[in-house]
Amino acid sequence: MRSAFWKKLTALVLAGVLSLSMAGCGGSADSASDSAAAQADDGRVYAAAGGTITLPEGLATPEAGSMNTQFADGQLAGAFTLTNYNTTGYFSTSGTLTLTIQGTLETGGVETQYTDAFVSLWKQGDGDTTYQGSVYFTADGTPYTYTWSGLEAGAQYRITVAYNDVTWYDLTGTFVLTGVTAEGETDLATNEG
Repeated sequence: MRSAFWKKLTALVLAGVLSLSMAGCGGSADSASDSAAAQADDGRVYAAAGGTITLPEGLATPEAGSMNTQFADGQLAGAFTLTNYNTTGYFSTSGTLTLTIQGTLETGGVETQYTDAFVSLWKQGDGDTTYQGSVYFTADGTPYTYTWSGLEAGAQYRITVAYNDVTWYDLTGTFVLTGVTAEGETDLATNEG
């Protein structure tokens, strides 16, 4: 009698475990779909893969923690090696800016799942700087391109290139920014937040 009871109980427990594991499989697939949808709808703007970067002669890759830029013929070109972020000087625009950027993350052999970096656009105002938005790109050595349009022609803007997962990883790369009409004036005291 006891043996029949334990067999039935074992069968019920195994059926319950099997049901839960099958439900878990269905839940995992749904979670993966939800995760992908959340990632696509996370509010971030991503640059599209593609574009080319041709740097002017003599633009050198800088030391760690800095950025070098050079302006010529409507293009601001730059090279950077950063551990958190670097900012260009101010520049004027025709109202449309096209950024092509590529970066490679140097982790010293440490695996990381965080390979997104981003570029933020800032507009200089009267004694302060206002955030205009950010565009994300993957630091995998591929060029990525993004265009900002509808900007105020003649206003002073600057970009910040950032990677903020772990500050001991270096992000190295280059960029070109077309639609620049002039290099900016001397930076004013600003209040970025």
